Amino acid sequence: MTAHLLDDSFDVSRLQRDLAAVERRTWIPQPGIHHRGEWTGLSLVSAGGREDTAAPFGVSREEFKPTPLLEVTPYLREVLDALPCPKLTVRLLRLPPGGRIIEHADLDVSVRSGGMRLHLPIVTHDDVDFRLGGVRQRWAPGQLWYGDFSLPHSVENRSPITRVHLVIDVACTEALLSWFPTDVVARWREDGIALVAPAALSVSAEQLKRYACRFVVPAGVLGDDSTAGAVTLEGDTLVATLDGMPPFALEPLADGGLAITGLPPGFRLNCDFDGEQMVAATLMMGTDAVPVELRR
Repeated sequence: MTAHLLDDSFDVSRLQRDLAAVERRTWIPQPGIHHRGEWTGLSLVSAGGREDTAAPFGVSREEFKPTPLLEVTPYLREVLDALPCPKLTVRLLRLPPGGRIIEHADLDVSVRSGGMRLHLPIVTHDDVDFRLGGVRQRWAPGQLWYGDFSLPHSVENRSPITRVHLVIDVACTEALLSWFPTDVVARWREDGIALVAPAALSVSAEQLKRYACRFVVPAGVLGDDSTAGAVTLEGDTLVATLDGMPPFALEPLADGGLAITGLPPGFRLNCDFDGEQMVAATLMMGTDAVPVELRR
């Protein structure tokens, strides 16, 4: 499925009123090479609740939290509260007249990885050429859409207005899947879908120590060469380090695995133990399982 309309009942005037409340804030350019700096955003939910970024989700030491902007946008908060799933990053993204986002694909946003990207247009125009999976999309203000942004997509704003969408990255849950046609969900399940896993109820610092290790991710997974990493215990938090990446937190799950803070639920580390000794670990990247080499 390329796209699916989830709800078309949101109040456009209230959406635009909330947009007006933050429109004079400093909009931050999106990271990446797919535009010339004109594609900008404001974060409503981000890692640590930071306002100084408009980047999509990524590995982090901090959990996702609302930013202060959500306090002055009450209707947008209502929209988010209506979604039966954890929110990753939530951003207002705008593209001015003449702005262009060249074709690209966001491979880490897919049901296989347990992530979904939802769009709620607030201001748009018929002359905005938005394509997803090779098909021109016409999403109207007030409509909440799911799109498979792991497919190639692009935007060219040929209109005289600034296009603004609320872009909501969420983690997949059974409750959210109930919003989709049953035949679509059945196909997703056949192909593999990652859902939010229950967190461990209570884990002591002593119990966390058994996860401490050094490891190597094989070549071709995170880069051309193999990547060395380690898991250490800092206070009561497990922290992973990988060569060339910022440190990020790991959260113990009820099944004994570790969730990677900042990423959809399909990105996790599965751990096998012999008593208190970790004897094997597998990096899960959606439906791809990558055994990692443990080092003593």
